[in-house]
Amino acid sequence: MTVYQEFPQNLVKCRSPTFSWQVDNVILYTPDLYMFLIFSSLACLLNLFIITLNIKYPQIRKRPGDLFCGLAVAELTLSLHWLISSLYQYFTDNQNVKSSDVFCQINSYFSITAGIFEFFYNISIYTYIVCAIKNLKILKIAEGWYLHAAVVIVSFLITFFVKIFGYSGKTMFGTCSIKSENQFPLKGIGLLLVYIFISLSTLMYLNYKLSNIKKYQKLQKFYQFYMYSCIATWSCLVCSQIMMFLNCRYFQKPSLNFFVTLGNACKIITTLYLPIVRITDPNIRPVFRAIFKISKNSIKQKDKQELPQNSVNNSQTTINDISMNSSIARNINSHLLKNQNQLVNKNSNSLSEENNNQQKGIEMVNINKEQKRDSSMIQQFQGQSLALSLVLPQNLAESINLEDFQIDHAVYEQDKSKYLFANFNEPSQSYPYQNKYFSPN
Repeated sequence: MTVYQEFPQNLVKCRSPTFSWQVDNVILYTPDLYMFLIFSSLACLLNLFIITLNIKYPQIRKRPGDLFCGLAVAELTLSLHWLISSLYQYFTDNQNVKSSDVFCQINSYFSITAGIFEFFYNISIYTYIVCAIKNLKILKIAEGWYLHAAVVIVSFLITFFVKIFGYSGKTMFGTCSIKSENQFPLKGIGLLLVYIFISLSTLMYLNYKLSNIKKYQKLQKFYQFYMYSCIATWSCLVCSQIMMFLNCRYFQKPSLNFFVTLGNACKIITTLYLPIVRITDPNIRPVFRAIFKISKNSIKQKDKQELPQNSVNNSQTTINDISMNSSIARNINSHLLKNQNQLVNKNSNSLSEENNNQQKGIEMVNINKEQKRDSSMIQQFQGQSLALSLVLPQNLAESINLEDFQIDHAVYEQDKSKYLFANFNEPSQSYPYQNKYFSPN
């Protein structure tokens, strides 16, 4: 006897007048129960971790990071919904939940609201990709909290109308959401088809516009992989719902209820696998690497030294790196001396021999002053009275690649000049670089 024959009550007959009563008696299959218990718990931890990082480090929320954070909130809610459903069945010894039960109604509100959240945020991500490629001004209008407020309001309004019209209840998947009907599941399949159509359209447009631009190859590959993952997951859900309806309406074979498990597995993938894919975004991955690098070095240096905490009042958000050592100071000093020597050589070649001798004397005095001031700055840095902050560019999508950037060695190349060290203790002093920022180039 297969696992799908152990629960004959799950073989619902759509043509039966007792269809609603049969759906109320549906419970989770044993594989589905343990799948929800294990993987929903992991999904809860993962999405909670992503949300915590977004709260602690605001630079991660730079678009499209804020949209990914909104998806993490929706998927955390969905994971909690499935975890609670499985825990209820596990501790009540496979007792079925009816649509009219308070537990089912409350649980369905979480599921419906989170599902609508997920739908709108996915659509927002695809819309953002197209608008960013076209460089439309609508991006400025949609920035900030306006988009998130609209998603929240619309989601709760839809959930309210679902409750008013009595669409919430038990499903043939064994959970509580928008209740199953004995007709073709047009609402669920239609929503998934909209997902797939928008994903395919965005993917084709992305490939058409960015296929020959080397600068965006990594970004293109990421979104290609993400969209293919989404399309595959949603296609499996469409297949699952169609086969469930056909089995309910015509076939009546217990073995075909395997598609119930397939559908539940696809739901888990959306909350566990897709978040992992999202944090590999080339715009977000370097930030995560920097954060983990800083955290790791901070733990190592905790018992050795304590750096003063300085706040940088800047329009961009900064990540404080308390693990910078004297090697960066030596790099700064070496770079300053190199530029100063080049300046001396250039001016000395352009002057006459008599003026050159005088000019060299003046310049050497200035160099000695600059060296003393730089040495004082280096000593302040080595004494840890100088706080360095890594300032991230405002538009990571348009910025250079940070993949090879190492904070502890401060290795820079010509194309990494956008990353600056800031917040010197004495910004008012004259410095050979613009304002109070140091640029390696």
